[in-house]
Amino acid sequence: MIVSEGDVSPEGLVAYELDGTYYLAFSNEVSGTTTAFTLAPVPEPETYALMLAGLGMVGWMSRRRRKA
Repeated sequence: MIVSEGDVSPEGLVAYELDGTYYLAFSNEVSGTTTAFTLAPVPEPETYALMLAGLGMVGWMSRRRRKA
């Protein structure tokens, strides 16, 4: 079940944002505990492009050094 910011589902699931960080919290009515998890953002496509370009440069440099 997906909930919006601040909504509580019947299972005790809460999603919220605080200072640019997103959290997902589960509450247990039986034990009275709440467990919160920090959600990691999904990397943008530019991040993958930059990583692949860097790995390509490393590969190109290592191949160039072997020939010299």
